[in-house]
Amino acid sequence: MMRSSSFESAVQSHLHFLVDEFGFSITKARYDQEMGNAVVVFAKNKTRVEVVRDRGQALISLGDEGLDRWDWVEFAEAVRFFSGKSEPVYLFTLANTPIPDDVQVSHLSMLMRAYCEQLLSGKMSVIQLRESIRAHRTQETRAGLDQLSDSSTKEQNDS
Repeated sequence: MMRSSSFESAVQSHLHFLVDEFGFSITKARYDQEMGNAVVVFAKNKTRVEVVRDRGQALISLGDEGLDRWDWVEFAEAVRFFSGKSEPVYLFTLANTPIPDDVQVSHLSMLMRAYCEQLLSGKMSVIQLRESIRAHRTQETRAGLDQLSDSSTKEQNDS
């Protein structure tokens, strides 16, 4: 009998609200004991929440069954979009000081609860989120270019 990994325990402990409160179900749960990597996928309607452990690092991607995997939204982008803040989302492990799975998943769970309710409740789809993030980036880029253009014009006028 295969023992439950600390990652699986952390996911069950901290992300149970996806199932209990939002009606998601686990459609995939795989743990590689040799490498220590793992993946758990939660699904509800078309929405997918993929929680991965890769080389000791817990990561989350948000997807839609109609999107190719590479078009999914990285969790950090979603949190930045919903929160309007650009603080780091992940607790990155260092070579000699790994951060326990429980601490990482707990932290990500708190961020998901705080900022992703629209997505988890189905009020917004991952495709809508992805398009909103792209539109916001375009707006930021245009504003930055306009600012550069304005300062360049001002420098030319001052000389």
